[in-house]
Amino acid sequence: MMAVLSISRPILFHLKTLYLFTKSDFKTILFPVVCTAIALSRQPSPLGILHTSIWTWFFLLQVCVSNQSSEKSMIEDKENKSWRPLPSSRLSLKQARILRWCIVVIGQLFSVPYQNAGAALFITVTDIVYNDLGYSAWWFSRNLLNAAGYMGFQYGAVIAASSDSSKFIDKKTIESIIIFGLLITSTVQVQDFYGEKGDRASGRETVVILYPKLSRALTPFLMTSWALVLPRIWDTAMPVSLSFGLFGIYIAARILAFRDQISDEMSYFLYNFWVLFAFVLPGFGSS
Repeated sequence: MMAVLSISRPILFHLKTLYLFTKSDFKTILFPVVCTAIALSRQPSPLGILHTSIWTWFFLLQVCVSNQSSEKSMIEDKENKSWRPLPSSRLSLKQARILRWCIVVIGQLFSVPYQNAGAALFITVTDIVYNDLGYSAWWFSRNLLNAAGYMGFQYGAVIAASSDSSKFIDKKTIESIIIFGLLITSTVQVQDFYGEKGDRASGRETVVILYPKLSRALTPFLMTSWALVLPRIWDTAMPVSLSFGLFGIYIAARILAFRDQISDEMSYFLYNFWVLFAFVLPGFGSS
């Protein structure tokens, strides 16, 4: 019994470390992307949902380890998320960087059976441009690369959800992923309102820091516009359209009216559920 415990404890410790890398992005990437794959797949099976969940989590791990394994990220995480593996000293910066590149190699091989190695490579290249080449520091490239990453995840997840990639990557799927990319590009700065303190500490030039008044006014306008337009694009039923529209307008109003850090964090929390709702709208549409 003692031998089993002595073996299981380090395994559980390392599994928890991997989980902590990805913990805060379950609601921002894992759940929305998996729901997208389910909505855009015509007949998703339980096995397909399991496959797409595993594939998405693994590449989420790759992106999260990459994003968190720099000195600037450690500074930011000490301010905002001190429980993450590096600021909590669960592993060293050197170990995290080695882990990051091991995951990159394994991920490319892991994607071959799913026939989505192209999506895996796209996510990896986007990640390198974002984190290693420093394009996350400027607000426009930051928003654009965030959207590109989402699109790569969604494309790969839809393929992973099916055994026949050509059957599911149709015109509607491509159009939906492009629309989702535009949605994220124009509204993802919602996360920067509550993360402003950490962004300042790490030297990022987010749109919230550079244009505080404009971003606070423009973001709710863009969200309201999407809340009204997206249901029309997919011709969803009136109850779905009203629910999605009113939810988006409510969050937009919150962003405009409540500006302290706690309120901004709650607005971002709700925004993630609204984005998830947007990602599954095609599944409710008749077009």
